[in-house]
Amino acid sequence: MHNMKYLIYIVVLLTFISFVTADSMWVWNKENYILEETDELIRFSNAINVNELYLHFTSSQLQDPKVPDVIQKLNKEGFKVHYLTGDRPWVFGNVMEERVQNLVNFNLKNGNLFEGIHFDIERNDWFQNDNAVAISFLSNLKKIKQTYPKVKVSLDIPFWLDSHDSSKPFAFNGKTALFSTHLRDYTSFLTIMDYRTSGEEIVKLATEIKEGPTVIGLEFGDTEPKEITFWGKGLQKYVNEKKIAAVGFSTNFEGFSFHYYKELRTFLRDEGDYNLDGTVDGEDILSIKKNVGSFVLYIKNTYPQDSLPVSIHKYLRVMSSNWGLSF
Repeated sequence: MHNMKYLIYIVVLLTFISFVTADSMWVWNKENYILEETDELIRFSNAINVNELYLHFTSSQLQDPKVPDVIQKLNKEGFKVHYLTGDRPWVFGNVMEERVQNLVNFNLKNGNLFEGIHFDIERNDWFQNDNAVAISFLSNLKKIKQTYPKVKVSLDIPFWLDSHDSSKPFAFNGKTALFSTHLRDYTSFLTIMDYRTSGEEIVKLATEIKEGPTVIGLEFGDTEPKEITFWGKGLQKYVNEKKIAAVGFSTNFEGFSFHYYKELRTFLRDEGDYNLDGTVDGEDILSIKKNVGSFVLYIKNTYPQDSLPVSIHKYLRVMSSNWGLSF
């Protein structure tokens, strides 16, 4: 009885801290500044409980001998790092496949440092000319999956992808479905650029989440139109709306992603706080993670897997994964 009470306590605790989500962040790196700012990136990411990074490098930057050391350091600090790349014209031609080959070569040479590749390819003409652009994109993704079946591919998509006036189910590879449903066949997860500042609207617009693992992207940059970004609206506005959105998502929700590192850092400095949930600082986050690790280890050592109800075992595994732990 005592052990079962302790198990219930663990489940309640993990449920509570799961609202302090372990999130991700875009890190655009055109100037290659991240090679000199790795420690600051680590400190900042820990302070806001980010444990996954979409880290941008050009093809030439990826050849820099310092890059493997940077990714290795991030890995040792507990970060999953995705190779962030992409450009509009890549829908056509072989550039996407070339970038995947760059990733494969890098990982073979340096020991699988990148978790996968994350494409940011943004267009407004996906459905023109009988979905020609979308079909070309899918053809590239299909070829990548066939050629590199072990590579984890993820994508950014706009929230309007399935609700666009021109968006209708279309045939590809023997299957008729909406564009985002086709994309699920060739990706590990999708990140919806759900750029709004109302929690209810963020949930309402993320219709593609019903189809599979989904990260919800939020904008913090000084950009237009103003309704897409938390910039200038204050930290408390963000805290309130994120809580509303987090409660609204359940199935397939993989956390939030912040766009992007430099802008978010400026946003929080202007607010005088590196703590993006408004309540827990970076040291507290690390302390919680350490305690969760102790609890998870206790459960693994005390309860054989086949003695736990399937639902509780699955729940503990998912919650542990959110904190970069193994169960």
